[in-house]
Amino acid sequence: MTATMIGPGLPPPHRPYEAFSLPSFRRYLAGLLFITLAWGVQAVVVGWQVYELTGDEYALGLVGLCEFIPSFLVTPIAGNLADRKCRRKLALIGAMGLLAASLALVAVAFMSRGSGPNDDGPMHARWIYGILIVAGLFRGLTTPARSALGSEVVPREMLATAISLRTSTWQIGAVLGPALGGLAYKFGGASTSYLVDAGLIIAAAFAFALIRITPRTITVAADEPFFAGITEGWRCLKERKEIIAALTLDLVAVLFGGAVALLPVFAKDILHAGPGTLGLLRSAPSLGAVAVALVITHLPPFERAGRAMIIAVVGFGVATIGFALSKDVWLSGLFLAMTGACDYVSVVVRHTLVQVRTPPHMLGRVTALNALFIGSSNELGAYESGLAARLMGTIPSVVFGGCMTILSAVVAFFTCPPLRNLKRLRDADPHQNTD
Repeated sequence: MTATMIGPGLPPPHRPYEAFSLPSFRRYLAGLLFITLAWGVQAVVVGWQVYELTGDEYALGLVGLCEFIPSFLVTPIAGNLADRKCRRKLALIGAMGLLAASLALVAVAFMSRGSGPNDDGPMHARWIYGILIVAGLFRGLTTPARSALGSEVVPREMLATAISLRTSTWQIGAVLGPALGGLAYKFGGASTSYLVDAGLIIAAAFAFALIRITPRTITVAADEPFFAGITEGWRCLKERKEIIAALTLDLVAVLFGGAVALLPVFAKDILHAGPGTLGLLRSAPSLGAVAVALVITHLPPFERAGRAMIIAVVGFGVATIGFALSKDVWLSGLFLAMTGACDYVSVVVRHTLVQVRTPPHMLGRVTALNALFIGSSNELGAYESGLAARLMGTIPSVVFGGCMTILSAVVAFFTCPPLRNLKRLRDADPHQNTD
């Protein structure tokens, strides 16, 4: 594929905000921002509340497991639905389910006031686990549709800039959401924080409802068996080895290197701070990501995207080790910001590969598999963190995870030529971008 030239020998000008001119895309970004804020609020409040109720690092790992299992079960089915049904309607169904879960958390917060590890705390924590399982079902059901919807409302030639804007919007929400959750918990308690969470979900649903899309042609054959469509999505993904390599590297790195699940332990027992500080620490990775996003958005695409991703994963591991060894709140925040900055590079490479190199009629199913990899790394990684902290201790477990992250990047460099040799991401034909 040859880029259109403007003038003799000149590439087309880079317009980082051109997709923002589309009203439906702006509404999509608003919905994405509100839903990300809601998740950030909920993550901080659930983490702090569960640790106060149980006093157990492993209980924080169970939070990730309760989010992972339902998402893992329904996401492949959800991807097939996203290619057969209206993606906007599926996004709205998911928002309503998440709203119901948030209101249920409000009720549990009222019932668990004053509880702790030595009385009814563990029982109330189990109620929270059950609600998170239900929320995970709705999140898994609609994530592929919501992600594919973002590509449906922009022309294909604007996808690269649209993905950058989407990722930046998500990161802004991921910065502000945990900070908002920490402040809401500090000044209003868990029940007030969950009400804020519910209000943000309502705002997201309203924004998604205002999106106007042209009905697309459903290219999935009417007589094709439903589960055969899932298999077709996996077959499409396997043909794109550079995507598989990027997804696998991200899965292994974040599975071992994620320290976010243990932040309540670091905030309360190691840094001797409260829920407000926890919210700020949870925001720090996304703050670093936003800083890098502002730079990347105004630069041309990576010339050697594969190597940029591998280097970023190494940086993620180094920063994770630094965070584990820090005893100062500000230094810990700095290392967390560095993890977010490095992770953003990986996110841009991975998401752009999936969106640009997947046929539009397969986007829901391939996006679902992408979400499955992401969920495995983030949520199953949270369980791994809680289990490792119980077996090894909090600080040693995070240091071990950072070392494993670095090792995974080194192994990927020497064993994955499709990723190591990956160059520019704009072209749909992967063979034009590898050595």
